[in-house]
Amino acid sequence: MKLKEIYKAVRLAGDDPLVRRYNGILEKEAEELGKDDVAFCLRQGLFIEHAFDRLLSFLAEDPYAGDQYGGEFLEKAGQVCIALKGTEDGMLEGLLKAHGSRLRKILISAIGFYETTDWNMDGLCHEDQLEFLDAIRTLFTFLKEADAFYGAED
Repeated sequence: MKLKEIYKAVRLAGDDPLVRRYNGILEKEAEELGKDDVAFCLRQGLFIEHAFDRLLSFLAEDPYAGDQYGGEFLEKAGQVCIALKGTEDGMLEGLLKAHGSRLRKILISAIGFYETTDWNMDGLCHEDQLEFLDAIRTLFTFLKEADAFYGAED
């Protein structure tokens, strides 16, 4: 089912790049969202549930995945969780129930990637290492706090 049908969204009028991008994404099914689509949706606050699910799919394949830079999606996962923490609509609790186990597996995979990567090779640098570690810490802290508040998953 296309995103326009799921969200009962209508195409926007206009021809500027953001409108064309939005209208193009509306015509896709969630599984068809590419990395650039996911990054766009999360930056714009669009179709969060489906964009976040797709983000986790990319992270499950590669914990260092991103659209514009390595580690971007792990950083975005933490940002989305923290942003939802301040909402009252129950979206965060639903997200944690639906994806908490996947988030934990991805976090474990990210830690393994961090520990086994030679950060001085393949164009990576110390700054990349620190930014990725910060993304790990952010997501870990969030999950720890969420476990305390909502109760840990089995």
